[in-house]
Amino acid sequence: MKRYIAIIDDGIISEKCQFSKIVLKLQYNIDKGIIDKREETVKNEISHGTIVARVLETYIKDVTLIDIKVIINNVGSVDGLVKALEWCYKYNIGVINVSLGTINYHDYYKLHPIIQKMIKKGIKIIAAYHNLGIICYPACMKGIIGVQRNKEYNLEVGDFLYEKTDNRLVLTVQGEKIIEMDEMISVGIEFSNSYVAPIITAYVYQMLFQYHILPNKIERYLKKYAKGDIRSNVLMCTNKKKVQEKFPIIEIYAPVNRVFTLTELFEQNGYHVEVIGEELDDNRILPIKMYSYNVGKKIKLYCGSIEDTYNPSCVFIHKSYKNPYKIEDVDLRICWKEERWVVEGKGEFTLRGLYCYITKYY
Repeated sequence: MKRYIAIIDDGIISEKCQFSKIVLKLQYNIDKGIIDKREETVKNEISHGTIVARVLETYIKDVTLIDIKVIINNVGSVDGLVKALEWCYKYNIGVINVSLGTINYHDYYKLHPIIQKMIKKGIKIIAAYHNLGIICYPACMKGIIGVQRNKEYNLEVGDFLYEKTDNRLVLTVQGEKIIEMDEMISVGIEFSNSYVAPIITAYVYQMLFQYHILPNKIERYLKKYAKGDIRSNVLMCTNKKKVQEKFPIIEIYAPVNRVFTLTELFEQNGYHVEVIGEELDDNRILPIKMYSYNVGKKIKLYCGSIEDTYNPSCVFIHKSYKNPYKIEDVDLRICWKEERWVVEGKGEFTLRGLYCYITKYY
């Protein structure tokens, strides 16, 4: 692999970098759908990518950067991110710093193939978590080093905590509060996960190319040098809300077409329903593995992420008898039995009767 760090962001202003060398400047060409070379453009304002590069320089000197611009006019796309990652894979770039992500779970399937190829090749990807703690990709994907800022732990600048949950790796990092861009400009950076990600990017680069640690050993060394091993504050705190105050969770044993018949009735009456289940080939269903985590023999939903991302009136959990996983915090359990809806402990209902029962009490 090449001893380069690719920064996938909104572009870097070269003259603002002090210790790094930018050998190539690229940009996602929306019209052509490809990664093209681009010329340096002088801008008066400080770009996000420039701040990321300057944070990186604080922790590692004389590094060679590749500047890949996929955020244009403050707008990025998953297609641009995929093309940037494909370019890095093709040219064997060793370390990738990603500041952007997507909260649309459908985009997971666009990102997954190229990310898996990069992981197998030994390329390390460091990605910032969403600032609101919402599940996002690629940061939450298996094999990615996800990074979030420290909000509650007593850490020194540059220190980090390690946490692994359901194949998701998250490092909680203490970053700088401000960074000096030049003699005249200082920028406050303490409230963004994307400004602590390059700290970890610098550490990973050093492990790979200065200490010659194998790519498949990096995670072990991150855990070794972390200041602690915690349950992730961002991933977990959103689930401390009382679900009943936000939206009811209704567990449904029924053929999927019956679930959607019930969903349509709710939506015809102004409700916003999200269905969660295991049918990955149906884009109307949120995959349960992406929106839940294990607690002993049960699973809990990332309710805060579901609320912040989709803002549902209620959530239907579609279950089959082949997959009898147990879910905590369920408000109501219903099933389709002998051509009737049956509510646990309440008896049989017609479709309309079930709708009236649910909307009356939940």
